Amino acid sequence: MIEQTPGTTRLVDRLERKGLVTRTPCPTDRRRVLCRITDNGLDLLTELDEPVNQCDAQTVSTLASEDLASLISLLETVRAVDS
Repeated sequence: MIEQTPGTTRLVDRLERKGLVTRTPCPTDRRRVLCRITDNGLDLLTELDEPVNQCDAQTVSTLASEDLASLISLLETVRAVDS
């Protein structure tokens, strides 16, 4: 997920209202807040796994096998840069 800094607080506010995350002030640094996913949040992620996997498969289904191999190689290169 990529979110601009001002939007992060609003996003966490919405997730908290829906019971998907909890927020706890950091005991050693009052500028920090610890966010944790709740059991309801984990359940929702589990529920979304299959539809997201199906969407991913449908998206790449139009690629020829050589193109798919190239895409995978490029994504692995990008992932290695972040590591």
